[in-house]
Parts: sequence; C-alpha cells; structure tokens
Amino acid sequence: MKKQTTQLFLYREGDSIKYAVPLITTIILLATALGALMLNTMGLRETLQQNTIDYGRDVSTQLVNSIVYRMESREIYIQNLADTFAGMPEFLLTKELLDRKAEYLEMDDIFVVNADGTTIPADEEHASLSRYLAEHPEPYTEPQIFFTGSEEVFFSAPIIRKTGEDTLLVGTRSNNLLQQMLQNVDFKDQGLCCIVNKDGTVIVSTTDETPFIELKDIFAETVNTEDDDEGRRVLEDINAHRSGMAQFNSLGEDPVLLGYNFLGINDWMLLTLISADLFSEDTTPYLIRYITIIGILTLVMLTILASVVWYYRRTLGHIRAIALTDPLTGGHNDLAFRIDGEKLCREHPERTYAIIYLNIRKFKQFNEHFGVQHGDELLRQISQSLRDLLQEGELLCRNAGDHFYLLLACADEDSVRRRLTDMLAELERRLSPQFAFEQVRFAQGAYLIQELDADFMLLTDRAKAASAYAQGDDHCQFYDDAMGKRLEREHALEVSFQSAIENHEFRLYIQPKVQPGQGTASGGEVLVRWQHPAFGLLFPGEFIPLVERDGKICDLDFYMFEETCRLLKSWLAEGRAIPLSVNLSRAHLISNDFAFLDRFKAIKDRYEIPDGFIELELMESLMLERRDIRLVTAMIDRIREMGFLCSIDDFGFGYSSLALLKDLNVTAVKLDRQFFLDENEKSWLVVEQLIRLAHSLDMTVVAEGIEEQAQVEQLYARGCDLVQGYVYAKPLPASDFACWSGQ
Repeated sequence: MKKQTTQLFLYREGDSIKYAVPLITTIILLATALGALMLNTMGLRETLQQNTIDYGRDVSTQLVNSIVYRMESREIYIQNLADTFAGMPEFLLTKELLDRKAEYLEMDDIFVVNADGTTIPADEEHASLSRYLAEHPEPYTEPQIFFTGSEEVFFSAPIIRKTGEDTLLVGTRSNNLLQQMLQNVDFKDQGLCCIVNKDGTVIVSTTDETPFIELKDIFAETVNTEDDDEGRRVLEDINAHRSGMAQFNSLGEDPVLLGYNFLGINDWMLLTLISADLFSEDTTPYLIRYITIIGILTLVMLTILASVVWYYRRTLGHIRAIALTDPLTGGHNDLAFRIDGEKLCREHPERTYAIIYLNIRKFKQFNEHFGVQHGDELLRQISQSLRDLLQEGELLCRNAGDHFYLLLACADEDSVRRRLTDMLAELERRLSPQFAFEQVRFAQGAYLIQELDADFMLLTDRAKAASAYAQGDDHCQFYDDAMGKRLEREHALEVSFQSAIENHEFRLYIQPKVQPGQGTASGGEVLVRWQHPAFGLLFPGEFIPLVERDGKICDLDFYMFEETCRLLKSWLAEGRAIPLSVNLSRAHLISNDFAFLDRFKAIKDRYEIPDGFIELELMESLMLERRDIRLVTAMIDRIREMGFLCSIDDFGFGYSSLALLKDLNVTAVKLDRQFFLDENEKSWLVVEQLIRLAHSLDMTVVAEGIEEQAQVEQLYARGCDLVQGYVYAKPLPASDFACWSGQ
C-alpha cells in the first residue's frame, strides 16, 4: 500500500531506529571530532618529536664542529711546534721552554719522546703512552691524535731531524675541558654527550657514563629485542661511517634519541643521548588536560542529546496519542484506522477484508432534540460496543461526527451482511435504556478489498460512496463496478460543470401552467436540462444533487435566471410574454444574507424585465427548517419589493403550513403532488379547503403533478387557478413551449 510520509512519521514500528539514527550520528560526529583532535594531538607530538630530532642533530653538529676545531687546532699547533723544534739543537729543548709552550697552547704537558723511550724532560712518565707507542708506531711518521685509555688525549707530531733519529713531540690534554664542552650543551637536563671510538669505548664523557656503557650492546650486536631494527640500522650506519639519529626504548625508563656523529678524527664519534620528550614533556600535562576536557564535553553533549531524545520520545508519544486517537471515544481515529488497515492488509494477504461505513441516520435531529452531550454519549457507547464485538485482526474508528468505519475479516458479501446484522443487534441490546434504539439507524456501505496495493483512503471512500445508494436503514450496499462507473460519470459531470456554464450546455425547459377549463397557458415553470457533449441530455435528478453537494448550485441558479430573463426579453419585444416561475435553491435560502437577491434584481434590470413577470418559488420545507420566521417573512418582503412574484412550492404537507400561511406575503401556493396520489373524498375535501383559504388570503393556487383529466375536472370544480402536469405537457424546450402555448 502507498505510504504517507506524515503517517509513517507519527506511527511506524521500529521507532527505536529513528531515535538511534540522530544519536548514532551525533556519536559518530563526536567521535570524529575527538579523533580529529587526537590525530591533531598526535601530529603535534610527532612535530615536537621531529623538532627534538632536528634540535639534537643541530646541537650535535655544532658540538662536533667545535670539538673538531679545537682538537685540530691543537694538532696543528703541535705539528708547527714539532717543525720548529726540528731545526733547534736538542740542548735547547728544556723543561722551561716546553712548559711555556704548553701554557701558551693551553695544554697540560708538552714533552719529547725519543726512540728509546726516554723523554725530555726526563721526569715525564706515561706508561700508557709507552704501551700505546709500542703497539702503534704511526705517530713517529705522521701527526696523530689518540687516546690510550687514561683520562688524557694525546696530540703528537714527529720531529724530523736531519740525523734521521725518530723523535716525537707529544702534547697532552686532560678530558676535563672536553667534558666541560659536552656538559655545556643545553639539553634542558635531559641529554648527555660522550665521545667513543668505533668499538664503543668511551673516550670522553659527561659525569654519567651508565647510559653509554649500555650502548655497548649496539656495538657488540647484542641489541635488546624491542630495539632490534633500530640497533641494526645504527650498526650499519656506523660500519658505513655515516652519521645519523635513532630512537631507543630500552635505554632507561623513557624513550631516548641517540645521535651519532663522526668527528673525522681517527674513528671517534660523538654520541648524544636526548630524551625523546625533550620538547613535548612540558606540553604533556596540557595535552592530558586538553583530552580530558574534550572527553568531559563529549559526555556532556551525549547527556544533553540523550535528554533531548528522551524528551522527544515522550513528546512524540503524546503527539501520537493526540494524532491517532479520537478525542470523543478514546478509540482509533481515521488516520490510525488507515495506517493499521494498510498494515493488516499488507501482513495478511491471504485474508479477505471488507471496509464497512456506518452513518447514523438523522443524528443531527437527535442532537437537536436530546442535546449534544446526549449525542456524544450515544457515540461513545456505539464505539465501545462495536469495538467489543470485533475479532482479532479487525478495526474500528469514528471518522467524524456520526460516521464510523469497520475493517472486518469476511470472505464474501453474505458473511459481511451476517456480521453486520449480528453486531447491530448486539449493539441494540448493549445500548443504555436512555437511548431509544428506534431513533438510531445506520446508512451502510461496504467494499470488499481486492487491490492490496490501492490507496487505503480510496477504499474507505468507496465504502462511503456505496452507503449513498443503500436502500433502507438495514440494507448494506456494496461498492461494485457499476457503482464505480456511476461515480466516474458523476466525477466527470462535476469536473465539466464550469465549462458547461461557459458553453451554454444547460438548456431552459418550461412546463406550462394551464387554466383548467380554458386549456391555455397562463404561465410556466422554468426547469433545467443538461445537453452534455458526451452523455447526451441529462435530467435534473442526475446532476442537481452533484452541484448542490459541491456548492455550485448557486452558479446554476444565476445562469438559469439570466437565461429566463433573456427569453422574456425576446418575448416582450414580440409582444407575447407570459410570467415564468424560477426555483430558488436551498443554498440561497438557508443563508441569513439576502445579497443574492440584489444580484437577481441587477440581472432583471439589465434585461429590462418589468415587475410581475418573474416568480421566485420557495420550498415549503425551508419554512419548517428556519427557526426564525421573521427572517423568512423579511426575505419574502424583500422579494416582493424588488418586483418579483413569490410562491411556496410543495405546499400542504408541512405540519405548520397553515399557521405560517397567514404571515407570508406570497402571491401563490403550489399544492404538493402528494395530494393527488390515491386521492379520495377526504383528500379532495382538504384540497378544496386549502384553495378557499388561499383565495381568502388573495393567493393564486397551482396544482402540480396532475396527470389525469378527471383530476383537472375536480380542480376546476373547486376553483383551482392553474394546473401543471403531464396531463397537459411535459417540460418543453423554450421554442416548443412557444409553439404549444401559441406564443
């Protein structure tokens, strides 16, 4: 079945999904935002870490350049001094000279080592130097900077004499100065430096050598498993004599960055250990607080969202109760009936369902007689009783006013009629004694659902439409194909009404009013026929109820009135006009506004119709329906003031007709045709008295619906003024009427 968006919004199973969607969406958005913030935080940490790496690399490079510059400068000084000493006699190389040079070059000692191991001055003792020179004779041939394992660094240059003796000038430098240089590097107390050789032996270090001793595992290729990959990469770089930077997680409690930079002196390297959190350490508390705040905000937002969803569900439940509940009976309303009906038909296609429409007959009069509260209580009792009689999978709703819909599971029309008969009989037994059931009768219409994919509203409309053709209160009329075609025809007529007005498809017919005994027309009643281009000539009984229902009957009245004026004007021009009567529809008469009379008067004046040639016919039933007789008399007086004649149609069967007649300023009364059906002496006696009464009030009497000559003779004998009926002529087209009446 077709789904209506509004209905599904108000009443659809699985609403939890609907509620979950915004919640899940919000959670996803919040998670995305938090994730983005986390990624941003991680990116910030990575940036800070990269800054730490760049900073460590820059500081190490500067420190390497400074160390290399200082050491190479002293190496050059020693080399230049060795060249100077090579041209001096040996006896001039005194302790005073060497000490003075050492002080000038900022060295601890400067001395000469002969080939036999003796030194100048003679008291210099460097056991480690002797062992080193014994194992490494290279300093005797070229300048060297070397380390012997003591706390000194040696700077040497060969003194090349012409005698060819191997003599070596050696200068020593304590590690303290290099240590001071390494300690002065600003790593915010989170970094250490040292100088090592290629096998990891520490040459110069800061005060704490422990971390660097642990680094021997790298050079010994026994790296902790967690740092295997980084250790291998560092070892490969060192073997290839490449400087670089690496991160290790196993050297202490926190991750550290290891920088290794070759000095270009022997195979020495400057190792730099820096905390990986050098720059981010101070920001970590802020980042933690930042993430905590985001988490709290997320919880707050989720709490607010949950509260909104809870309030929304509670409010929606209240709205649903209002939207789907009949406030009078507390049961289903029309919307809920359609939704549940669609659902039942969709979920049980194997069943045959029938939609039943029930309309309480004369409920308006019931309300007027007993009161609205009494009528509401009747509707509540009917609704509750019928609801109690439903079987599982069946529905009931009050559509509006006194209209009810039922959805019953019945196989065919006979079973529907049996169910309805039983339900209404049980309803009669259940109603409170205060309700006289003979006053509660239903117009019944039904439709057996065959098209499961049809709009449910269309199906209910079919059941309602069928009730209009029900014959009697206890008869249930079913919608069928013939009725469908009839409704299609009615719809086509309704749609084409306006174009029919514009195209002059409505034709003016006249039924003569004849003076009995003379046989000549003294007037005529204007009637309407519709010459439809598709359906042919249509009589009023087919289209008048349609235009009355659509509120278009007033347009037709004005149209026919103008056609009447046009005809009278042509007759007047020919000098052969007779009065014509025009019916006024109830739609005009039930209004308290008499402005429609002004429009009739304007049309009459436009066609220059003299007073007394047009009679407006009012229905007697209007007099009974109007509680305020003063408005009725005022309207009739207004009609007479405008130059119209005025008559009461269908007079004689209203219980207050005689009482009203004395108060109404009408020019004629038309006796109802009911007087002349199965007439007898008593009925003719009544007719005779009515004629006398009307004449005594100076009113003309017209008998309508006369079909037999004997009736004409009876009326003539009793003084009836005019006779209208098939006994003389059926309604005729205007041209035929002119010929018939001799106009």
